[in-house]
Amino acid sequence: GFNAIRIPVRWVNHLSDTNEMIVDKTWLERVKEVVDWCLNENMYVIINSHHEEWYDRNPYYSKQQENNRKLAALWTSIATYFRDYDQRLIFAGTNEITVNWAAPNAEQQAVQNSYNQTFVDAVRATGGKNYYRNIIVQTFACSPYHGLNGFTIPKDKVEGHLSVEFHYYDPYEYCGNCTYYYW
Repeated sequence: GFNAIRIPVRWVNHLSDTNEMIVDKTWLERVKEVVDWCLNENMYVIINSHHEEWYDRNPYYSKQQENNRKLAALWTSIATYFRDYDQRLIFAGTNEITVNWAAPNAEQQAVQNSYNQTFVDAVRATGGKNYYRNIIVQTFACSPYHGLNGFTIPKDKVEGHLSVEFHYYDPYEYCGNCTYYYW
């Protein structure tokens, strides 16, 4: 009954140029292979930037400019490669930006908001089907509890193709701790 799958992708270990954030062709081909398998099953596919500690554990003004530059370059590389894929391929810009899973301070929230805007701008700028592709931004830590406080929806030149994501792990003993007390 499922018709969608989220494929978390860690890109940083597969860069041919870490300064320009160019993804290695072999890795892009592998991600494409998995995406294509899912699309061939008539599924919607979400790929993201997952566990990229260079930015997701550094939501600070001191890192903001450099991280946004790299995030834009990374998503330009990814989105350009996939720009001709149909609307069943969806991009999610970040994953669980956090410091300690607590509520963000103003600085951390502002940096997360800037990451979201950078992602939207980078994807849209690559053209092709990315101009109107459905894309996903996240709250701080992907939290429904405190991530919405201070969250701003990025400006998008395309209306109706932007979603906001949060993750819900309650009860944690069942959803995240892998102890299965509830079974």
